[in-house]
Parts: sequence; structure tokens; C-alpha cells
Amino acid sequence: MTKVKKLLIILPDGFPNPWPAVVDLFGRYLPTYGVMSDLVTVRSEFSVGNETWPAGRLFLAPQSHNIILGHVLEFQNELRALWKMKRGEYQGIQVRDKAIMAVFAILQARRLGIPFFYWMSYPVHSSVARMAMSRGTGIGMIRRIYLLVRGIIGGFILKLVVPHASQVFVLSEKMAELVLSWGVPAERITVFPVGIDPENFPDTPVTPAWDADLENKRIIGYVGACDRLRNIDFLLDIVTELRVTIPNVLLLIIGDAREEADRQWLRDQIEKRNLAGAVFITGWIPRREVRSWLCLAEVALAYVARGPLFDVSSPIKILEYMAEGKAIVANDNPDQVNLLNESGAGLCCATETKAYANGIQTLLEDTILACEMAQRGRPYVMRVRSYPKMAGRLSTTYHQLMASPRSDQSAPRLVD
Repeated sequence: MTKVKKLLIILPDGFPNPWPAVVDLFGRYLPTYGVMSDLVTVRSEFSVGNETWPAGRLFLAPQSHNIILGHVLEFQNELRALWKMKRGEYQGIQVRDKAIMAVFAILQARRLGIPFFYWMSYPVHSSVARMAMSRGTGIGMIRRIYLLVRGIIGGFILKLVVPHASQVFVLSEKMAELVLSWGVPAERITVFPVGIDPENFPDTPVTPAWDADLENKRIIGYVGACDRLRNIDFLLDIVTELRVTIPNVLLLIIGDAREEADRQWLRDQIEKRNLAGAVFITGWIPRREVRSWLCLAEVALAYVARGPLFDVSSPIKILEYMAEGKAIVANDNPDQVNLLNESGAGLCCATETKAYANGIQTLLEDTILACEMAQRGRPYVMRVRSYPKMAGRLSTTYHQLMASPRSDQSAPRLVD
């Protein structure tokens, strides 16, 4: 029987955590392979006060509506958890997307003689700095300066500390290339893309949601965040282009921007293009209700903004579309290109208005092709990107890293 290994995991975004890679992968599936974990994070706004973590214990900092005070409380909680670690209690420390805390985690890991892992799911520090620049003074001068300093300093520290990690987990081959450029040896990089939990996507009929504004429309659907950094106005340009030949086309956005300034920006962009009757925004809705809205879409849009921030990503929305059996039109994000080349579940188009609009129109007009593509997605994603299967491979990596010296390899590990 495999001996149980236990991680102390420090991560952002609070608890209950919004990311399936945390909730499903680390909370449900890795424990079945003997990889347990205690979570260190902040209590999120969705907390009801009695949460439990199936893989171990929770160390939650109190939530604060003041962003700076909130980070101070979070930082204190993380340091306290590290300080209280006992020798032999954990077989590894893992930090997710928190460069400054990684410094303290590395020191503690070395003191205890255990490995330190860094999980990089997103170039978060670059994102914070760009967010501060893009929003200008609209978010307040103090907050803007704070975000700029945090982003710049955090990004600088990240490049210094990551080469000292025992192993760096990244989401894509493009992200692996980035980390390699920072001086991390290839044998200390594990590529682990995002996946899905099949239980969230049962192969059963779903009762459609509905609204009078959707009557007699050719619906194309997008699920996800609409923050300004994501250049979601590209999809509005697509709708404008499609309306020339398909006047009743409607973009169904299942989600919204996270902050009020970005929500207002999105609505201003819709008004600017005179698309009031051609865009429908559900707002943030419970995860269980997404399927009821997505089933209305004839074509699902896997659009991811191009550039340094998102080219290294492993988008989850395209996997969810596949699991729901939707025909997909994706743009040329590297991971999405690979997924559609392998699965044949949709069309991949250049991130250019005319090309992307043509791809959507092709599937709206050729229903036989759209149906064929829709049928290919679910079997592929359940076979290749489901967490129950991926967890087994990832657990093997963890057990090896926490049990014996790492073996030299000439290329990054790939766990997909």
C-alpha cells in the first residue's frame, strides 16, 4: 500500500475556492491516491463559516473589505501556518501564485528538509500590474499604486525564487518555455494542464433556461469572465460583423466582469456598437445553472485574448464546452489549437474579426458539420482531460518527488 503523503498548500482566491483544480483535483481525487493536503488561504466572500476540506485541515484568514488590510491578514495567516509546521508533519510545501510568500516557504522547507513546490497557474503579478495600468485612476490612486508595486515587485521576486523550487508545476508547454527562460532546469518542470470533473457534466438532458429577449435568435455562447484585460470587446466586434448576414444573431454571455468598473466598461462598449438587442449577459450565476444557459447556444465561443498573459494559459472553458457536447469556434491560443487538432471538436480561427466571424457562420449554416464536431468533444475530454484520470498520474509525480531524489530528465515532465 502506498504511504500517504501530506502537503501544506498556500494559495490565493480564498475558500470556498473557485477553481476546480483546487476543489476537485486536490480536494477529491488526489486523496484517493494517498496525497492529502492542508490549505492556507483567506475566507472568501462566499463563506458560510463552517466549511470543511476533505483532504485535510483549513487555515483561513478573516476576510476584509479593505484590500490592503486583507492582504496583511492573509500574509500573517500564511506566516503563522509555516511557523507552526512540525518536522515530519508534512512531506512538502506548495505555494500557488504567491511569489513573496514563496520566499518564506522555501526557507521553511529547507529548515525541515522537505521539498518546496511552486504551482504557477497564471502570470498573476504581470496581470496585477497591467490591471492597475489599464484602469487608470478609476480604481483610486492609493489602490492603483499598491497594485503596481505589488505586481512589479512580485514579478521580480518570482523570477528569483522559482529556480530554487524543487519542482515547478505549470499549465502549458508555453508556460514551461517561460519558466525555462528564467533558469529553471527542464527536469524540475512538470506540465499539468487544467481538466474537468466528470461529475459536474453528467450525460443527461438539462432543462433549458429562457428569457423573452432570446426568442427567435441564433444564439452563440461564451462562458467566463469579461474583465477588460481579456479584450472581450473582440466578441462584440464579431457580433457586429455577423449581423450583416445573420441579423438575428445574439451573443449570450454566461458570466460578467468581476469589478464594477469593468462591468460598466463592458456595457458602454455594447452601447457604443448599438448592440443592445444582440447581447444578453446573465451575470454571475451558480455553477449548476451554467448548463441550462449554455445548452441554448448553437455554437460555443472559446475565445482567449492573445498576448503574454494568456498565451501561456490552459483555458478551461473549451473543456467545458466539449463536456457539454457543443460545437466550438476557438481562436488561436496555443493550448486550444492543440486541443482542437487532437479532438476535431471545433474550428480554430485566427484572432481576427473576419476570420473568427466566418468560422462561427460556417457552423451556424452547416448544421451537419456542427453536429459532427459536437459529438467528438465529450469522449475526448473524458478520456484525456478528466481529473479522475489525471489525478492518478499527478499523484505518481508527487509520491516520487516526496519520497526520493528527483531523477534527471532532458525535457519537462508532462502530466495530461
